[in-house]
Amino acid sequence: MPDMDEIKEGTQYYAQKAQKTEGFFLKGSNSLDWGMKDRLARIFSPVSTRTVMLAFDHGYIMGPTSGLERMDLTIVPLIPYADCIMCTRGALRALVPPFLSKPVSLRYSAGSTVLTELNDECVMDIEEAVRLNASLLAVMVAVGDKRFEAVTIRNLTRTVDMGTRYGIPTLGVTAVGKDMARDARYLAMASRVCAENGAHVVKTYFCEDFEQVTACCPVPSCWPGARRCPSWMH
Repeated sequence: MPDMDEIKEGTQYYAQKAQKTEGFFLKGSNSLDWGMKDRLARIFSPVSTRTVMLAFDHGYIMGPTSGLERMDLTIVPLIPYADCIMCTRGALRALVPPFLSKPVSLRYSAGSTVLTELNDECVMDIEEAVRLNASLLAVMVAVGDKRFEAVTIRNLTRTVDMGTRYGIPTLGVTAVGKDMARDARYLAMASRVCAENGAHVVKTYFCEDFEQVTACCPVPSCWPGARRCPSWMH
């Protein structure tokens, strides 16, 4: 306890100067709670509003696909150069060194693989995401899938509800199936559906007239940007 005799009355109130209220730098995010803003600010640069997200979650539906057979050799050396990583909980625990201190976009939905019918997914327990210190919860959304559109949108809304309870934002990942076009009209609709259902960030695909996709999406967007190289050494 402080000594009552040593307490001095404050004088530096600066009553003539109004307290400044800072706006948040990401679009559509100004009304979020402090914890969500903190996590998003670790993913996106407050200066450029951009991020480099290293995604290697493909194995949850594709297994050891090309380039990801030995992620300890091909992926882990790249992590220091990324702003954020996107992966499954299995890969995170088994391969990613915690001391690298990169924010994690956790693959939060899982289900069928490429060997069966895609998009039949469920979501994990929110306490698992808390244990892993996730900064973003990635959920696949299959807009236009006649069988699983509603299932995946329910997964998204449930994730938004659970994540909001613990201050973890949600990433809506637009799925593109065999019968879905990768054009601006479809991707704009899919991105908007994710945002309207509460996603705080949307991950989609680049396409011609991509400005239309981002313009009508009220939250930040990210998309795959790297071309396939001849080998992992490139």
